[in-house]
Amino acid sequence: MAAGVYDNTAPRIDFLGALYRHWVLVLLPVLVLVGGAVALGIKRPPKYKSTATLQVGHVYISNPAGVSTIIEATQTLAGVYSRTINASEVRQDVAQRLRRQSVSVSGGLSATPLPSTPLIKVTAEATSATGAAALANAGADSIVDYVNHEVRASDVTATLTKRYKQAALEYRQKKDVSNRAERRYENHRTRKNKRARNQAGADADSAQLAVQTLRASYQQAVQGGIASAAVENFQHAAGASSDRSRTMQILVFVGLLGGIAAGVALALLRTYRETRPRNRG
Repeated sequence: MAAGVYDNTAPRIDFLGALYRHWVLVLLPVLVLVGGAVALGIKRPPKYKSTATLQVGHVYISNPAGVSTIIEATQTLAGVYSRTINASEVRQDVAQRLRRQSVSVSGGLSATPLPSTPLIKVTAEATSATGAAALANAGADSIVDYVNHEVRASDVTATLTKRYKQAALEYRQKKDVSNRAERRYENHRTRKNKRARNQAGADADSAQLAVQTLRASYQQAVQGGIASAAVENFQHAAGASSDRSRTMQILVFVGLLGGIAAGVALALLRTYRETRPRNRG
């Protein structure tokens, strides 16, 4: 009896021909994955983003030579003021404003200075357009009230000096609490210690804000110029934008790439099986 003989010659696969003959195998994964991506994008709740804008107050000075210095100071203060969004007083005030408006919002709130300007962008993200706009406006209004109450400019240098010393003392105390909370979290990384560390750090940052702004106000008063370091609303949030379209595009693109890759692999696998070496007995 003759032993079976196998042709071990590796078959050569026509890539384009394989795709043409098995176009159904190429198309099927694309339809499945793109369809799944579309369904996922529709099912996923969209996130809405809304933005309000604040401005560090106008400049009024008696010495024109100090204009550039004070303008630079307002730009610096924009960065300092933006960090007050993390102060516990601001967060509590935001929640109270939303409750008074009977608005239930679940989302995030942030504030960032616009480079080389005295403007602050307050951005809110929520699951509804109305909620995002309400949250952004509540955050902006809370920053305005907090900053204007805490660091209102004064013309009397003696008063500024006294307020500065008090603010510096308070900052040192809160900084010590923040450092202790940081060390406690480093030694015991629990969720409770992390919350305590974050809260203590936010309180220290808000206290540092008072020190920095009072220092700037004092320097302006000594130079003979008066600059309003207050914050005012520049533009309220009127609407919100949804991320649904962008998310849908990303999902469809990923589904398309994955479907094409899977379809090509299936077509080449089918062609290989059709052309693989056969037993010649």
